[in-house]
Amino acid sequence: MVAREDWIRAALEALHEEGHMAATPNRLAHKLGLTRGSFYHHFCSLGDFIDAIMERFEYEGIIMGFEKAEQKGNDPWHQLQGMLSFAETRSYHLELALRAWGLNHARVAHHLERIDAERERRLIPVFAQLIHDPEQGRRLARLAMLAFIGRLCSFPAPKEDEFSGWLIDLKCLLPTAISC
Repeated sequence: MVAREDWIRAALEALHEEGHMAATPNRLAHKLGLTRGSFYHHFCSLGDFIDAIMERFEYEGIIMGFEKAEQKGNDPWHQLQGMLSFAETRSYHLELALRAWGLNHARVAHHLERIDAERERRLIPVFAQLIHDPEQGRRLARLAMLAFIGRLCSFPAPKEDEFSGWLIDLKCLLPTAISC
């Protein structure tokens, strides 16, 4: 028997492999060997389905990473290193597919806006602790989050291990940023 979870996983795989046009109930039903009616057995509406996809992406792709980083202790450098290590394990294709979908779908865009705000909210205390200045910490957290998103959208695609170098670059640049 196919469960709600199977639909969500199939959608995330389709998004990763083919982009947002592949995550329709019809295409996913075909992929799962089901009828479209099965979709409505598990989801009230397309909006409910989108919410489930985005909530799963947020939990597995963001919340888990921040929680793992916070387990590194109170040292902000270790927390940043944990965040970057987790980010290296994530699918850039999936994030890009969701962002492309968000350009065409207001509900997806709303989720991405909330997810980005949560990323930034979790980065602020780390940067504020690093430089002992809450306002500068907020600004650096915003800049780091925007740099992460920009990196995802750059061509050619960045190498998987590039995040490791970011922490070294950040340590070098941070004294300059503090003096601004």
